[in-house]
Amino acid sequence: MESCDLPSTLAAASVLDTVESWGGLAALAMSLGDLGVAETGYMRARDYHSLLLLYTGATVLVDTCN
Repeated sequence: MESCDLPSTLAAASVLDTVESWGGLAALAMSLGDLGVAETGYMRARDYHSLLLLYTGATVLVDTCN
């Protein structure tokens, strides 16, 4: 999943349903500023450290797709 296409990445993560695919989705969503999708990805990846950062607002959004 090397695309910056969030809907396609979400669809792929749903089909693959692996920790890696959900983590990749969350990382992409964060880079695009979509916190809701990032939260879903982190939850499905069971990445509780990233969820904690997301919930406390201690993250810095960096757009890597432009």
